Amino acid sequence: MEKEKPSLSAVVNYEVPLDEIVRLYQREDDRPESVAVRLEAYQRSTAPLIQFYKDLGLLLPIVAQGSPGEILARTMDKLDKLAGDR
Repeated sequence: MEKEKPSLSAVVNYEVPLDEIVRLYQREDDRPESVAVRLEAYQRSTAPLIQFYKDLGLLLPIVAQGSPGEILARTMDKLDKLAGDR
């Protein structure tokens, strides 16, 4: 990427409430408590990156609830609006 030096116009951040993620666990060894611990670690490690892109005005939050089609439509709508604004 250093060689290519791509420019970014947006960074998509799919947002799902923690309780929804815990409710969706699938593996037998995944208990809601262990999922919550892993998600907290994820939040700690990604929060600075999310803030970095937010500060640059590139973060595009998308509510990631509903069907895949609904999430895709929401994503495309926001990206289309962003392209129209630039």
